[in-house]
Amino acid sequence: MDRNCTRQNTVHTPYNFVPFSEKVFLPYEDIEDLPPHDAIDPQLHTGEIHITMTAETPVFISDGNRDDPHFFRGPNGSFQLPGSTIRGMVRQNIQVLGFGLMIPDEDMDDYSLFFREVAALSKGVNGPLQKQYQEVLAEDRVQSGFLRKEKGKYFLYPHPEDQSYRKIPRNHASLTGWEGLYQKNIPVWYRVSDKEVIDISRREDDGDTPPSKEMQPGVLLCTGKAVGKHENPLYLFPLQRQEEKGIQVPEEDIVSYKADWEMRKKVDFWALPKEEMEEKPVFFRLYNNHCYFGMCRFFRIGYQHTLAEGLPEHHKQLIEKLKNALQSSETDRPEIPVDYPRAMLGYSLGKYSYKSRVSFGDLQVQGSPREMELVETILSSPKPSYYAAYVVDGKNYAEDDFTLRGYKHYWLKKAYSQSLGENKKVAVKLRPLPSGTRFSGVIRYKNLREDELGLLLWALRLNDGCYQSVGMGKPYGYGRTSLTIDDLREWDPNSLYSWDGLCGTQHRKEEDTLQSTIQRYIAAYDTYACEKFYIKKPKGHPSIRSRDEIQDFLYLHRILCDGCHDRCGGCEASYMKLGEHRSKSNPLPDVKSLRQEREKEEGTCRNPSR
Repeated sequence: MDRNCTRQNTVHTPYNFVPFSEKVFLPYEDIEDLPPHDAIDPQLHTGEIHITMTAETPVFISDGNRDDPHFFRGPNGSFQLPGSTIRGMVRQNIQVLGFGLMIPDEDMDDYSLFFREVAALSKGVNGPLQKQYQEVLAEDRVQSGFLRKEKGKYFLYPHPEDQSYRKIPRNHASLTGWEGLYQKNIPVWYRVSDKEVIDISRREDDGDTPPSKEMQPGVLLCTGKAVGKHENPLYLFPLQRQEEKGIQVPEEDIVSYKADWEMRKKVDFWALPKEEMEEKPVFFRLYNNHCYFGMCRFFRIGYQHTLAEGLPEHHKQLIEKLKNALQSSETDRPEIPVDYPRAMLGYSLGKYSYKSRVSFGDLQVQGSPREMELVETILSSPKPSYYAAYVVDGKNYAEDDFTLRGYKHYWLKKAYSQSLGENKKVAVKLRPLPSGTRFSGVIRYKNLREDELGLLLWALRLNDGCYQSVGMGKPYGYGRTSLTIDDLREWDPNSLYSWDGLCGTQHRKEEDTLQSTIQRYIAAYDTYACEKFYIKKPKGHPSIRSRDEIQDFLYLHRILCDGCHDRCGGCEASYMKLGEHRSKSNPLPDVKSLRQEREKEEGTCRNPSR
């Protein structure tokens, strides 16, 4: 194995993925089987879990102030870890450990990603898309016209064939003295002679009088600044358009365009028309039942498939079943299966909803820690558009058999900050609390089955030597915490609201210690899951921990990058530099292969039941 600090041709990121399981665990066959909320069932479990989270690296939860952020404070003015943060952390863990169902637009975004590959390296990971992109946007296939918003929908009005756009060089004589010709649309008058535009002047409004009878109204489309050495040209759009041939843009293409725009910094120039009857000059291409468009000649186009089409087959089958169930009538409603995350933490699916049986209180800071000095760093947002990291085997979203990698998790590491360089405009400010800061609070649960309580406790405690991650700055090691369960108080429903008190009594066998009780419940979930999945071993006690996706999950929560291992430490667990992704020919290695390499080097195989 190459022990160099970097793998020269391999994609690297500060995160990796726990693969989606082909199996989905449905502890309830239908929502009608879920426990009610209006009574405490003595056959189920109700109580409190007291926990403490200790910051192993500086931790930061923002108070929401973008300009001058500080650590989140509760109503009493003290620092807190919000209950919503703990809930999100636990839900993500339950999704993996409980083999949850990935529902599009609830657990994950579902749209067609866009790409633009004008000059990808043929041997790079983006090389295969270059040919497709150039074929789709060939000169004779792209049309021009105007995109208009009408009653909340979007319509394209093409130019007549003899009135298409014209390319205008930036050094055109009429544009002398015009400044700032980037990312804007300028109403103009123009004159044509022998098919050449020889005169251009600004047009103030639609009622403006042309300088001469030969002048025609148009719009000068000024795109963004060029990435390379050569300036982007300007484009002159005549106002003539085929009004009777408006083409409605499919809603799915509008959704995908909006998602792509939001990922690209939300620059107004590239935004869709906002006001009723507002319109913009665009280039467009009708392709494979889609309508792609943009405000530059080489605009971004969509992949053939949406993100959710990369889920495992069993997920897609259950999603289709769920979709049909939600669309059925009340009198003919088929069964709606429920997984662990929704059964325990609630859901809202169409006209059906269910309240969470677990509530998360805010964790109060212990002692009087002070915020550290201001940290300014760059928090790049991981984008699924970079398929070499998000898709198995380096495939892309245009291929019929592409598969998403799974749940994204950040590598654990010592905290550091990224040098800003010339990127001060995109800097993110953090005022973290220091390592050693402790937060304590209570999680309350009601009417949980034994396996559900075991899964909840496992999602909190994980395995020995594992950490949780919360807050901002995870790519740089911030927010790594250790979680301990300080107490598990189970209430005896028969003594609630009795003469002994309003809260009942703690119900635990005298011979049980806290740790043995916790372990007993976790083992109950493990046994139940094994029975459902028919997991067997010729020797020893079967365990759900033996599955690769669980092993990968625990590995990502246990291994601490030390800055030298080429598997996940140092630069191999950092973002690639600008443009570096284009030179990579090997996709991101999966966690299983990294885990197995480490175990082989250490000459040991960790006990999965530990």
